[in-house]
Amino acid sequence: MGQIKLYGRRTVSQFTSGNPTAAQYSHISVYNDSTIGHILRVRSYSVAPGAGAYVLGFLNQGSLGTLVAAGIPIFAGEGTLAGSLYSGSNTTQPTTGQLLGQLSSSTIYPIDFPLAYLRPGWSWVMQCRTVNTAMNGSILWEDLTPEMLHADELA
Repeated sequence: MGQIKLYGRRTVSQFTSGNPTAAQYSHISVYNDSTIGHILRVRSYSVAPGAGAYVLGFLNQGSLGTLVAAGIPIFAGEGTLAGSLYSGSNTTQPTTGQLLGQLSSSTIYPIDFPLAYLRPGWSWVMQCRTVNTAMNGSILWEDLTPEMLHADELA
């Protein structure tokens, strides 16, 4: 794979909490709300699940939960970029995905290699596998036009 360029001016981040709800699984996600075909490249996350919980990461078509806020560009003065953070809970236990965090410990994933690519209308979700459990998390992503991606990323 060719070298992936990091676009600092197009990088966005946001933090939220997934609150514990009786008999439900907390989740936090970034949703690609672009209306002009931008792709989100998920670069990094941090997550801290409650006691005894595991957190999985997976793709989901559509938004999941309630809108928390649009992402905050990490480069001052960039204005609004694509991508918004959602959180909530539901009764569907995630059964497959990337293991992102576990057992009351904070986990941070570095930005060395992208976690996911989101076309408009898709989300990347972090969800607890344990009911009634709170989690805190943040996600860092880039808002990119297709021509900003390396050819290997589109193959």
